[in-house]
Amino acid sequence: MLKLASLSTRVVVAVVIVAALMAGIAPLGKASAQTGTATVTCVAEDVHSSPDIYASKVAVLYQSQTVSTGGTTSAQGTNWTAVYVSGASGWVRSICLQATSAQPSSPSTPSTGAYGVVTTGALNIRSGPGAQYSSIFAVYRGAVLYFAGTRSADGRWVKVSLDNGVVGWVNVGYLSTGYPYWNLPVEGGQVPTPTTVPPGAYATVTTGALNVRSGPGWWYAKVTSVYRGTTASLLSRNSDGSWVKISLSGGQTGWVNAGYITATVGILSLPVESVTTTPTTTYPTYPTYPTYPTYPTYTYPTYPTYTYPTTSTTCRAYHTVAPGENLFRISLAYNVSLYTLASVNGIYDTSRVYAGQQICIP
Repeated sequence: MLKLASLSTRVVVAVVIVAALMAGIAPLGKASAQTGTATVTCVAEDVHSSPDIYASKVAVLYQSQTVSTGGTTSAQGTNWTAVYVSGASGWVRSICLQATSAQPSSPSTPSTGAYGVVTTGALNIRSGPGAQYSSIFAVYRGAVLYFAGTRSADGRWVKVSLDNGVVGWVNVGYLSTGYPYWNLPVEGGQVPTPTTVPPGAYATVTTGALNVRSGPGWWYAKVTSVYRGTTASLLSRNSDGSWVKISLSGGQTGWVNAGYITATVGILSLPVESVTTTPTTTYPTYPTYPTYPTYPTYTYPTYPTYTYPTTSTTCRAYHTVAPGENLFRISLAYNVSLYTLASVNGIYDTSRVYAGQQICIP
């Protein structure tokens, strides 16, 4: 009897476990039924166990792959679609699917209207139109944000609303939209200028060497130099945020170009410090070069023209060149130097005489 009771207890426990599983204790993200098919449009897209980009990965879908789809949902501003892959189910971002058969109505990206799609990995929704405002929510790539009807004065921030009721501001540089948001009315005027330094405001030098100057501009005198990796406290900024005032560990203060530092806080969250003193630029006085002496004009002497005396040559005989004769043979016949004979007769090439030519014999 004891063995039968023990066996009955085990059966009851097993039945309870099976009933619990059948009652819905199943992995998060399982869809209830297949309702259509879709083609993957992203190059590669992870299938998650639940509609959350941080949920465990079930599989990977690739571009042009066809999958069976189920229901849809929206979480943290991102639309998700249930898919069925190799007998398992999971969730992918709806923006990476193109329906190829009937689908139930879903909160997918609208075709028209005042909205933008997030193009960065994660985007903060802030309490005001500026990076100095606190983050009240975060959305991720592919999230659809509906414009709430206003923008900032500089046109860089728009007010948006989420399907979970969150309303805040985002930087339009991280949205893809075809809506003319710059035509929205301005809300709140200009971004308020901070009056105090936010806590934990530090700067780290990112260039090899950086000059610290007495004012916010390269024309101010150099106070000292700091080097890559140097950390300093942030005190203030100029009106456009291009220069910041820092305090070094030794107590020395000065201004550096904000383009060569990384800051732990937004530069525009620092208070503005006006510098009214116009720097005096002292240009060096160059020496007066000496006057070079005027050198006299040199007159070259005129040399006399040498006139060579003319000598007349008297020919004691004339010889008519016969066919086959040359000047050398003629010089031998008259016992006259070959070159004298050639010079007297104006012959430059002693090998060239012709039959019938008259040769003067000096």
